[in-house]
Amino acid sequence: MKKLKEIYDEVLGIVSSYIDSLPNLTRNEKIIYVQQCSEDLNYLMATVNATGEKNEIKMYLLNKMGNYCSRYNLYPCPQGEDSEEE
Repeated sequence: MKKLKEIYDEVLGIVSSYIDSLPNLTRNEKIIYVQQCSEDLNYLMATVNATGEKNEIKMYLLNKMGNYCSRYNLYPCPQGEDSEEE
């Protein structure tokens, strides 16, 4: 469970930083999008294989969060470009 909590925190941090960096959104919009991402991520965490590799889980979740951002036209979407550092 600790591994999943770390992955959750890392993915949410990446997505939150990305959303916060978008200049075309108001502060309130950013807060709403981050909250929605957090809710989606909570749901997705229940669907991941907890015994999977950390990087695999992280990339799966980042892909799903990228899809979320695409649906709401939040471009460019986060892709986890720093995922190779582990």
